[in-house]
Amino acid sequence: IARVYAAGEQDGLHYIAFEFVEGENLRQRMYSQGGKITPKDAISYLLQVAAGLAHAASRGVVHRDVKPSNII
Repeated sequence: IARVYAAGEQDGLHYIAFEFVEGENLRQRMYSQGGKITPKDAISYLLQVAAGLAHAASRGVVHRDVKPSNII
């Protein structure tokens, strides 16, 4: 989970500023493997993402844009 430093609105635009996380996102990884991942890898990623989302939810945070390009 990336650390959020600030969130707000300015001039009618909403923003979230969070830490930069180095690495390849899941979309890039899937693309580099021809659009496929193994079932074993899929389960591993799913368990990690679920744990992260559960952690965030336990603190009142709801991620509304879960997609491969947002998973690092």
